Amino acid sequence: MRNIVLVKGNIIGTAGHHYATGWVAPAPESWEKEAAQVIDGDLVLDEKYQIIPYCIYCATGGVSALGINTISASYGPTSIIEQYYKNIQETKQLIQVVVPKPLLSNYYRLLYIGVIGCLESFITELLACLVLGNSDFFHSFVNKHNYKLSLSEVEKFSNNMLFSVFEIIYKINAHDLRKIKEVFTQVFSIDFPSIAELGAMIKTRHDLVHRNGYKIKNNLMVQEDITTGDIFSLIEACDIFVNELTKELTDSINKWETERLFKEKAD
Repeated sequence: MRNIVLVKGNIIGTAGHHYATGWVAPAPESWEKEAAQVIDGDLVLDEKYQIIPYCIYCATGGVSALGINTISASYGPTSIIEQYYKNIQETKQLIQVVVPKPLLSNYYRLLYIGVIGCLESFITELLACLVLGNSDFFHSFVNKHNYKLSLSEVEKFSNNMLFSVFEIIYKINAHDLRKIKEVFTQVFSIDFPSIAELGAMIKTRHDLVHRNGYKIKNNLMVQEDITTGDIFSLIEACDIFVNELTKELTDSINKWETERLFKEKAD
């Protein structure tokens, strides 16, 4: 049995947001024998329907979304890693843009913030991809990650605990590396890369974002002077971190990819 939900009909997304490992139409005939669940007739997805995110949903008919962003699927770990390096390369190109000298300080400040944004996006998307796309990682996250829900969230998630994990992951502050370290070590049982150097750089990012480029020094507010050297040093630190984290997650990424049926030929 595979993590497949076969719909003998059409899949129609009308409301809510439904995340699955994949959406396939038309479904190969051989998949019915491998499916963990078979649904006769159309499957209409609304705000009350509880979808299983680590399953592939396939239909003998078609798959359609009547609402905006009603259904979505992961790009996969490899694509997320490639997107990070693409974003970083674009930032390097932006450094070369000619900017009037009076505006350089603000411009470099924005680029520095943007690099941290690339890192945060990478961390969040990779975590969401691995957890939501694999049943073992999904249940590991649910059982091991200590996330406190507000009363409003408890009420909101009570009807759909499976999909609530999606929102929980995306509410984690990815620049809080101590929290991120806790999540990754608990869920994937890995040695998390050192966060000392990046932690100091993220503190600089905090001053740039929340104090408009000023930091507290000797009981005074002093403007943070960001240079191209600072940006390249940050990029290097982020690249090292991403490379080390990716290596630590090699087994988890391979497990995710080998279990995804898009890379397997139907019998």
